[in-house]
Amino acid sequence: MADWQHQTRIDLSSWIIHFVHERTPETSFEVQLNEMAEEAELNGCTIDRSELQFPDYYTAPNNPISIFDQSFNDDWELDNNATAFEVIQRIIHDGFIRSGWSFRNTVPTVYGPYSAICFTEMPLYALIDYANKRQSGSKFVGKYGIAFKKNELFMAGARNVIYGLSGRHKESEEGDPYWGYGLRTLDSSCGLGINEQFRYVYTKLSHDKPIDWTFEREWRLPIKDDHWGVPGLPFLLDRSIYNNPIKDAFVIVETDEEKDIILEQLANMYNSKATNYGYEYDLEMLLRIGVVSIEELSKHDSFTQIKIDDITKTHFSKLKLKDVNDEVYSNIDKALEIAGSVFDTEYEKQLVNYGGDTYSYPISHMKLCTDDYTEITQGMMNKGIACCFGEGRYYIEINRPFTGNECFGYDVMRVVADAISDFLGQKFYAFAIPD
Repeated sequence: MADWQHQTRIDLSSWIIHFVHERTPETSFEVQLNEMAEEAELNGCTIDRSELQFPDYYTAPNNPISIFDQSFNDDWELDNNATAFEVIQRIIHDGFIRSGWSFRNTVPTVYGPYSAICFTEMPLYALIDYANKRQSGSKFVGKYGIAFKKNELFMAGARNVIYGLSGRHKESEEGDPYWGYGLRTLDSSCGLGINEQFRYVYTKLSHDKPIDWTFEREWRLPIKDDHWGVPGLPFLLDRSIYNNPIKDAFVIVETDEEKDIILEQLANMYNSKATNYGYEYDLEMLLRIGVVSIEELSKHDSFTQIKIDDITKTHFSKLKLKDVNDEVYSNIDKALEIAGSVFDTEYEKQLVNYGGDTYSYPISHMKLCTDDYTEITQGMMNKGIACCFGEGRYYIEINRPFTGNECFGYDVMRVVADAISDFLGQKFYAFAIPD
């Protein structure tokens, strides 16, 4: 289709969106796995729950492959009732969208050997209207997402889904060549090849209890192997390492406040260069990715007809690192002097209070930290006295390393944090890292 046809039709766009919804027990990987384990244990099987995880893809019948690394969960934990905003923060931190089997009521809806990432081609105005109407009665719809260029996803392997079959729906059973070639597979007699089954969406348009998802205009990106280095689409990870196929993307959140939080998160990731577990970010992409809020878009009279293609020209906010002047650098130097002096004084005071015992259990490393991204924080990063690991926290080095009794260290560093907070006008706090 020619570019002018995309530009003149408000129902078409060169972008498609990965919709992010809140977490619930029925969509939580951990809950689903535990339910499967409980059923297996009731049938007399012995299960090591610490090693439970869904496969990412199958290379042959009953030969599942898992490439997920538990460090992703450890680095940024989510509970089973996380909000959609918390989920999108986790995705951004990880730098990739994890593929899955799209469970509904604990039943996988992705067929065949490949887990997949789901997207919608629905126009943005229609998507938001749909979300508003379904929000009160559905856990699967929200106003958060990440948009990608359709042509880039197509080159990465994404395809529009197939709604229904020409013949009858039949799932494979033991003895069929497709049996065991995934969590759920269609029978070979259905005529849909095993490698294309990730595209299939069960559809029934009869008047007797119809099942119709065609209005979602869904696309899916399958995970067929581990050539990306992560179990999903690495849109914010270093393309030279993870084969990142994405050059343009933007994040959609509901409020202006959430937009600002995401921009601060991107700054933290840029300064971190990588996650705490060493997964390296694409720094150019962090500067290029846009963030937009529904709150901002809704202020415009043409909101009901706004297209994603228009947003990219007028409504983007992007990461801009803070500029630091000489006065800020000077104040940072003075603050470090104050911190050192206060630490020394308070250490001697607490040494008496603790009877000289500085190394009793629990043992921790005590750090001075801030969560705020300001000119002061960026100045500390520039001077090499602050570091971060993509999770939003900045660790400040005051040349007074403390490892010992956690309570002792907290009593000392809390006073230091209060003193430096008062001087710089920014919130600092004590943070313990278990030894």
